[in-house]
Amino acid sequence: MDIGEGKIVGTQINFTLTSGDRLEYVYDQNIPIEKSGQRAIDFVRTLYNDGKADFSGEPVELM
Repeated sequence: MDIGEGKIVGTQINFTLTSGDRLEYVYDQNIPIEKSGQRAIDFVRTLYNDGKADFSGEPVELM
């Protein structure tokens, strides 16, 4: 997540539902950015490859 002035403090993942609603999550700040970024990539890859993925166990906060 970019907080301005070139500072990146975490990984944010956004969902747009078919209803048009948007959900924005940010990974817990205690998780290194490299690990949270990889978790987000792995989730999206599973979603793309399998057509579904379980996000409920991810250490995130709803924005």
